[in-house]
Amino acid sequence: MQKTKKQLLGFVGLATVGIMTAVAYAMPAAAAEDEPLTGTGDVNVVVTVPTQEGSGKITLPVDGRVETEPETEIAYMYNEIGNAKLYIEYKDQNNNIVRKLLDDFTPDEPYSAGERRLTVNLLDYSEKENDYKLILQVTNREGASTGDDIVTFSYRVMTANFEKKPASNGDPILNIDINSEVDKVYVYIYDKNGEPLITDEDGNEVPVLVNRDDIDPATGLITKVLPFAENEAANGKYTAVVVAYNAKGNIISMVSLDTEYTFVNPDLPETPNTGFTIGDLNISRVDYLITGLIVFGVVAGFALYLVYRKSRR
Repeated sequence: MQKTKKQLLGFVGLATVGIMTAVAYAMPAAAAEDEPLTGTGDVNVVVTVPTQEGSGKITLPVDGRVETEPETEIAYMYNEIGNAKLYIEYKDQNNNIVRKLLDDFTPDEPYSAGERRLTVNLLDYSEKENDYKLILQVTNREGASTGDDIVTFSYRVMTANFEKKPASNGDPILNIDINSEVDKVYVYIYDKNGEPLITDEDGNEVPVLVNRDDIDPATGLITKVLPFAENEAANGKYTAVVVAYNAKGNIISMVSLDTEYTFVNPDLPETPNTGFTIGDLNISRVDYLITGLIVFGVVAGFALYLVYRKSRR
């Protein structure tokens, strides 16, 4: 009899632990699935302040950034330096590397710490789009170099990218950022075979046209839904060539972007992506856990029944 009681208590304890574990596991998953993610819109930028004696660090622009305006702010921080020299480096029209001095700074108070800011017009160095490198060289108290800090960035009159989520019918959404030099933008769309997606009745290619009137004043961007479904595009990979023109009709920038298109019927309800797939089934993690608990309860109850029958004999 004592052995039977221990077996019963063991099964009950096992069932209790299993249920508590499953419920505890399901609760955060349910919260993550039932509540949509929201953002505050704030972007936190972490700036590392130099603390080592005789050190300096470029803080603006951020390494790898693409500037769309020629007026660019440059900043660097320093700590207990004897002198700091900031250079800008780029390639000229003959593809030769050019290095020019932007700032030569000696602190009024020896070995103090602080920040230097200056604004440069990139068109003073190159009259077209270009890639740049900033080199900061500082010396310590003894006048010895402590190494260079280097940041690279680019100047483009236009940048473009596709949004991760397409329109409700699957049409890709293109975001374009242009500066004051750009008058209009043409978007040419090609399939994987290089054939244009949009043509007129004579078979001539027709680009999608956007201009400065399409700029959203709230974001400063041009957001354009490309008419894939309207032009009966087949599912597959496509390339969009975004070409910027100035007021004189000259091409001043070009960006090529790849995207993949899948038609979505907006009249059909969207199957929710619950994040858990078993074979061809698409069920939520909570449903899966509840089903598992039911099965576990049935098995545990049957085991308890067998033990109870055995104890009665």
